[in-house]
Amino acid sequence: MKKIIPLLLACICFLSCKQEPAESKQPISNSLYTSISDSVSYRYIGTYDTVRMKSILNGELDAFLNGASMPSSEFKADFSVPKFGMKLYRVKYKSVVPEWNNKPTVSTGLLAIPDNGLDSFPMISYQHGTVFEKTSVPSIPDSSMETRLILAQYGSQGFIVIGADYHGLGESEEPNSFFAKQSTEQAMVDMYKASEQILQHLKIKQGPFFIHGWSQGGFNTMCFLRKLETLKIPVRGCITAAGPAEVSGIINRWINNVQPQDAAFLPGAATNFFFVKEKYDGIEGITKAAIQPQFYELAKSLYEFRISFMEFFQKTNYAKIDDVLNEEFRKTGNLAISPFWKKLEEMQAYRWRPTTPIMNYCGQGDEVVPYEMALAGPIFQNVLGVKTTAYENAGEKADHRCTYVYSLIHSKPIYDSLLHKN
Repeated sequence: MKKIIPLLLACICFLSCKQEPAESKQPISNSLYTSISDSVSYRYIGTYDTVRMKSILNGELDAFLNGASMPSSEFKADFSVPKFGMKLYRVKYKSVVPEWNNKPTVSTGLLAIPDNGLDSFPMISYQHGTVFEKTSVPSIPDSSMETRLILAQYGSQGFIVIGADYHGLGESEEPNSFFAKQSTEQAMVDMYKASEQILQHLKIKQGPFFIHGWSQGGFNTMCFLRKLETLKIPVRGCITAAGPAEVSGIINRWINNVQPQDAAFLPGAATNFFFVKEKYDGIEGITKAAIQPQFYELAKSLYEFRISFMEFFQKTNYAKIDDVLNEEFRKTGNLAISPFWKKLEEMQAYRWRPTTPIMNYCGQGDEVVPYEMALAGPIFQNVLGVKTTAYENAGEKADHRCTYVYSLIHSKPIYDSLLHKN
């Protein structure tokens, strides 16, 4: 039991450092949205003033890093002092699900604009990490501490911040698209285009464009960058923090080389991943092949947001990932040649030669994405001769959350230098 308590405390801290707004408890009426085209609408959801921004970088940061490997005191003094508040808008936009023959759908995201009277700003698209609640997304920032942090660090310095919730989250009625590569790319691109329309409607000019993502969002950010470069949409700079660009490798590591320091939420992340591969990629029977029968219904309830992660964690008796998954399925990772593993090979997000400057932040104490896994992308691209891709060690002690916080602080000089580059 002594080994379980730290895992449980870390899990509680990671999943509970948010504030639930009353509006997240019930559906939002379409009448509250302003339509600017047949595919895009938006609604004002509030303002974070500088007082709120400062509280995010103080007491709320304390909560976010409670139980992390490094205390918040090691970071606080290095954040930028908030200069401006931000007006927050929830965006609703039409998109498609590529995996389902481009089935039409509707997704949501956040558009946050500095409240300083100017009409031109640089812009950051933030790609959020893994969540186990539909409401822990950018478009409901009171329920997303990671979103509040990037608003406080960059929005308060004069950057527009946007962020897609991804299909299946926020107000989307689709199943959770956790690591569904094509759908996530589509959601991010369509959110970017929807934001462009709204900014034009508000008579606000968009300056240089940056992208930044943490954890699952780090993988999504690399996918997004490739799509943006394909579409010839200029990106001034790209930042990832603890991003698993090698999905096949990280899944194989999670299920076949379980370590004492592994994050307590990995069993839930893994089972969600299998449900996505079944629902979005059509790999029939993968969930029942992978998940132990006694945990199947719990895992399905977690994926469908019918139970919380903490309920899943407790009802599985704090099981590790190798307890939850079938041994025979785990052995398929040895040769990794089944349809499931072949599909994962198609998900890599680094075997190409980007032209955009990229900084990848990796933590040596990361309990979710091992340091060596986070290095796969930048090292591979450097071998290919890509001079614009780099990586930085967030520290020997830096765990998953600390790596994200480190990225917010240490990317600031990078953004500033690229902002004024012709």
